[in-house]
Amino acid sequence: MLKFFGNGSAFADTNTCAYFIQNHDMIIIDFSQSAFPKFRNLDFSDISKIYILVTHTHGDHISGIGTLIHYAYFILKIPVTVVAPCSDVADELKELLNRIEGCIPDGYKVILPYEVNQNWFTAAIPTEHSEQHIKKCFGYALSINSSSVIYTGDTKILSPYLPYLHGNNTYLYTEISAHNSGVHLYINDFFDTLNELCQNGIKVYLMHIDDKAAIEQKIKGTALKIVDTI
Repeated sequence: MLKFFGNGSAFADTNTCAYFIQNHDMIIIDFSQSAFPKFRNLDFSDISKIYILVTHTHGDHISGIGTLIHYAYFILKIPVTVVAPCSDVADELKELLNRIEGCIPDGYKVILPYEVNQNWFTAAIPTEHSEQHIKKCFGYALSINSSSVIYTGDTKILSPYLPYLHGNNTYLYTEISAHNSGVHLYINDFFDTLNELCQNGIKVYLMHIDDKAAIEQKIKGTALKIVDTI
């Protein structure tokens, strides 16, 4: 379903960001600088537009967007649309891309969810993460090849996503943490819920991993899986 450039947390060698291709669109969810070497080596011959869905503005989620836009403009000649989940995040991204990164204005645009108007986009889902990003952290509900895909982004709660999880053709990509930081889903607190979702037919994949060995040990013998990377 989703393909991942990386599956690690903020302090990992490669940060979590994913993509999929539908029709001639490449849709990327977040984009850290650590993803760029893998991104650059993809085949773009059938891609006419790139979308980047931003969950929030922590560096491990947006640090590579400027580089991607430069590369798409100067090398690929493909326009980039950055989807900000809310107006405050849109303003922050415009500041970053225009004033700091110096991206060519003709190479990209920043839009809000109601402007997406694509059949793969369902909703931006507000969630809770860090105190410094109140009302500015989101996940996404997507429709990919007739499957329902829920992507949590960084979150410390699972409740906003539960109403979207129903049916055997539903995928949940959720962050998880082996360390109890208070701003992520601590696996000891959410293991039973995630395992129950699997038992009810939801395909649950774990991302934003901070300690792979500890997570692997915890989920051993269950249907929970850590996402693979390209």
